Amino acid sequence: MNRRRFLRVSILSGVGAALGGVGALVRFHPHKGRLSSLPRDEQERIAETALPGRTPGPVLRWSDPATWAGSRPGPTTLARVRRRIVLDVNARVAGLEIQPGGELLFDPAANITLSVSGNIVVQGKLTMHPRDASVTHKLAFLDVNEGRFVGQGTAVLLSDVGLWVMDDGILDIVGAEKRPWTRAVGEVRKGARSITLSDEPAGWRPDDELVIAPTLDPRTPDHHLAYDDGAVVGVSGRTVKLSRAAAFDHPAVEVKPQQIMTAEVMNLTRNVRLEGTPGGRAHVFIHSRRPQTMRYAALRYMGPRRGGQAVLGRYGVHFHLCGPGSRGSIIEGVVVRQAGNHAFVPHESHGITFRGCISHDTFEEAYWWDRTAKRDSPVTTNNTLWDRCVASMVQAQSPKGHRLAGFVLGPGSGNTSRDCVAIGVGGLSEATGFQWPETKGVQGIWAFHDAVAHNNKHHGSWTWQNLRGRHVIQRLVGYHNGQSGIFHGAYANQFDYRDCVLYGNRDAAVTVKASSMSGLPLRFTRMWCDGAGFSDYVFQTQRHALPAAQPTIIASSTFLGYRKAAVGLTSSKSRYPDDITLSHCSFRGNELWLDSDIARDSRVQLDPSVRSARLARPKGERGALRPEWNAVVSS
Repeated sequence: MNRRRFLRVSILSGVGAALGGVGALVRFHPHKGRLSSLPRDEQERIAETALPGRTPGPVLRWSDPATWAGSRPGPTTLARVRRRIVLDVNARVAGLEIQPGGELLFDPAANITLSVSGNIVVQGKLTMHPRDASVTHKLAFLDVNEGRFVGQGTAVLLSDVGLWVMDDGILDIVGAEKRPWTRAVGEVRKGARSITLSDEPAGWRPDDELVIAPTLDPRTPDHHLAYDDGAVVGVSGRTVKLSRAAAFDHPAVEVKPQQIMTAEVMNLTRNVRLEGTPGGRAHVFIHSRRPQTMRYAALRYMGPRRGGQAVLGRYGVHFHLCGPGSRGSIIEGVVVRQAGNHAFVPHESHGITFRGCISHDTFEEAYWWDRTAKRDSPVTTNNTLWDRCVASMVQAQSPKGHRLAGFVLGPGSGNTSRDCVAIGVGGLSEATGFQWPETKGVQGIWAFHDAVAHNNKHHGSWTWQNLRGRHVIQRLVGYHNGQSGIFHGAYANQFDYRDCVLYGNRDAAVTVKASSMSGLPLRFTRMWCDGAGFSDYVFQTQRHALPAAQPTIIASSTFLGYRKAAVGLTSSKSRYPDDITLSHCSFRGNELWLDSDIARDSRVQLDPSVRSARLARPKGERGALRPEWNAVVSS
């Protein structure tokens, strides 16, 4: 039979597995879950279990020819699983369908690799549960042609080779538990061959691949790329011996007295692996009514690109329009690395927990939030939890990347980000570790606390919203970022920053471009802003596009380590004035600087502790000149 004809199979209803390579597609009709047959002259290319699912009988083994209605599946075969089958040998097939009532179970006691040159479509259950850390299960996508990807939609496409979980399909993937990441104790010096960790490296084994995050200050060229990597040679208590010497210094950074930040150390190795190849990246697409489990798995070479552009809808781990069906899904300890597209995407799929996940060396926003508005209803995702997740070495293909981010905090309700870290985000001027983007009128208030953003090329966090709604940002640590620790825009909003520590950011600790909305002011409370001598100001304003409805409040905050002044009104030639209130703040050096060409009605209200001054205005207005502030003051 002509192989090209075989590859052009088109299944007309339900979901069909593709054998890859051409642009034919199979339409997904939600809730039908039926597979039509192939043309008669192609039946010899299908290997399926002899009995349909849900039929009582013994557990079947892949290696047993009696399991199959014909011969055992091979490299040119579409394998259909209609019963519970144990994959007890290494196998290669052209495609795989796990039909309703069917389950493919990797032998828990054996090292197993299943290689596929086409799609895997799961309507039943795919189970990968190695018995212990010595057993490896691997799912490998081979010969993927990224140039033929189409993207978008909920249809299983022959061209878009990957793992598709559809209808009532279930992933049950559980690798050996291990600590995903921790931090070094103290500095890691260039040339070091071992690291002492702040936590017990539970589950770490010889040959595990490690990555040490950069902590160099932002005056260092490419400070966001100063990573070290190597393999574990041995573990003794909390000390790990490395296969190679560190090529960079990773200093411990005292961001505040008695608060020292050190380099994150990430373990990228798992004993359950889903992989494409460097030039043939696959993807995981979940469009199911059932909750999913993926724990301690490593995904490598996922997220295809076509012609240098990311393919829409084809990501590392992508929940797509699952609605309430995804509630209870657990994605824990999962690594997505060397991906050409977003790593983790919950798109209109609610109630998913991402815990201890790592995105490393990936393109596009790592933890992405599809916010494209529909015509009739907003796009929202609810009850998502990002818990101790890491976005590391996030890239964009030049000349794009203005809005690149490690984490995108998009619209929805009940969403939480806690203890997450963004490191090494590249991109262009507005790129950032954590991003609150504009959302076309759809609100997204996150519970956000205890994040760390450091050694990003530009900003630690970046906001560009104009919606009402009180966003509370608590205990964000931003250090050694290439521009601002916090960049806050766009025009007017009601954010509330509390107990944030910002140290050694190249341009400023905080840059504010937005004004306060009526109702609740834009507020910064108990901020620790230390410029480490790198910047002229630690709190600076930029040109406003709207007038302030009420003052921006800065309260009970500490400012130090600046070259010129703590608070700089640098909104030059702005049509709209600055309006700031400083209350119960402490300064180590000059308090204010007002650029000469800011709006005339700009003002800073100060409590009496600041040199007994109550109000500062630009030079030229009425009042006593204070040259060190470039301002006049009145009591």
